[in-house]
Amino acid sequence: MLGTLTRLPTFNTQWIIPTLVRRWGWIVACTLAVFLAGFAAVIILQPQYAIATTLIFKVGREQEPPPLMTKEMFISGTLRPEAIAAKIELLESQYLMAEVVRTLGEDFFKRSAPAETVFQRVRALARSVLQTLSGWAEEVLIFIGYSQRVSPTDKLVARLRSDLSAEQVKRSDVVAVSFTHADKEVGVKVLETLVALFIQRNIDVYRTPFALDFLASETNQFRRTLDALEAQRLELQRSSDNPALTEERTAWVDQLRQLNGQLETSMSEVRRLQAEVPLDRSTVGNLERRVTGTKALKRSAVAEGLDTRLTELESRYQQRRDVFQEDSEPMKALAQEIERVKQAIKDNNVLVTVGENSELNTTRIQIEREMLSKRILLEGEKARADYLRLAAADVQTRLMRMAETAKKMRELDREIAAVEKDYLSYRGRMEDMRMSEAMDKARISNVAVFAPPVASIEPVRPRKLLFVLGGLLAGLFGSIGVVLTLELLRPSVHSRQSLATVLGVPVLGRLPEVAA
Repeated sequence: MLGTLTRLPTFNTQWIIPTLVRRWGWIVACTLAVFLAGFAAVIILQPQYAIATTLIFKVGREQEPPPLMTKEMFISGTLRPEAIAAKIELLESQYLMAEVVRTLGEDFFKRSAPAETVFQRVRALARSVLQTLSGWAEEVLIFIGYSQRVSPTDKLVARLRSDLSAEQVKRSDVVAVSFTHADKEVGVKVLETLVALFIQRNIDVYRTPFALDFLASETNQFRRTLDALEAQRLELQRSSDNPALTEERTAWVDQLRQLNGQLETSMSEVRRLQAEVPLDRSTVGNLERRVTGTKALKRSAVAEGLDTRLTELESRYQQRRDVFQEDSEPMKALAQEIERVKQAIKDNNVLVTVGENSELNTTRIQIEREMLSKRILLEGEKARADYLRLAAADVQTRLMRMAETAKKMRELDREIAAVEKDYLSYRGRMEDMRMSEAMDKARISNVAVFAPPVASIEPVRPRKLLFVLGGLLAGLFGSIGVVLTLELLRPSVHSRQSLATVLGVPVLGRLPEVAA
């Protein structure tokens, strides 16, 4: 049995039209305000162009048969859907967009065409004001702790990622990539860089990791080591007097042999002179410095006086002989006197040297000259021996230095040969690896650019007609909704039933409105 049906309350809509008619001015004003706001947004907002490209995914290395399976056993037509989704995720990743920003640089995105017309200046001023207000609002949110501070690079990466979209075309191997930007050239460059980095990253994922980089690094290291050794060898050659060390060593050895022979001869001469000089010195000591030549002899004055006395006595004796007898006393006395004088003359009959001539001893002079000459020759031979000894020591030092240089040269040659062998080996491997990678690129890179990035002729944003009509409709229906909502919220009744419900008495009639 059905229960008693209760009468549901009804909603009276007869008041809507009078209310709208009564508030038509306010509705029109709000509609015009929103319409003008949309029109101003169309003017202020910078037009955005769509840059699109198409990528096609071919069968790559991951679709090759495993080593233990043949191509007949391995069935694979196209990429799996999850593989396509992974490629799209990589294409839209933050890492790849950050690499694009790092490659192009932040200044590349800051450039803009200068404003030439008044309209462009007004638009630029409006955008500047909006950016300033947005910056202030962001600082306020950061200050109250609602938001965190983000670096300009991260903001740029996030904005570029929001403008990028990639989607698979109807369950195929084709992926459509689109990017919106205000500058066509910048957008095309960004999309080209993004696709190039994506393809390179896709190649890096499947190739042998760091093989070519390792070989290039090792090759460069060996090259630097080889250059350093070559420079050291060249400096060693330059420091020596003659690059031909063997010929130079032979010449220095001959010179050392000659110096040693001359030194031996000089030392023999020194020993001979050292033995002769003392003998000459002894001979000179035994010789007089001067020798006597001719002498002038003369009798002494006593003998001459006695001779005169004897002559006088003999003359007197002869005179007295005529007078006296010889045996007389005067004659005897005179004879005795004569005998005494003769004896005295005999006793004093000596020669006295009155003049003597002497001359230098030529023998001694000759020996002294020879001794002086030998002494000078001895000193010269000693000096010559010292010089030859120093020269021989210098040549010996040079020979020792040349021996060390030759030893270092041999060590450097061996080291250079070993390093050069390693360098050529690594370089050959690097070239083989580079050719192998170049040949495998088509097989590794399963991504091909089907259509290069192209910018749209007309801007895709903002949509002017949508903004204008949307503003008009939003203003119209928004203002109507606001008016009706405010009317419902007012403490008023719009029907007899509502009035009877409020007053609790039946309503019998309604008086018409009479203008005052």
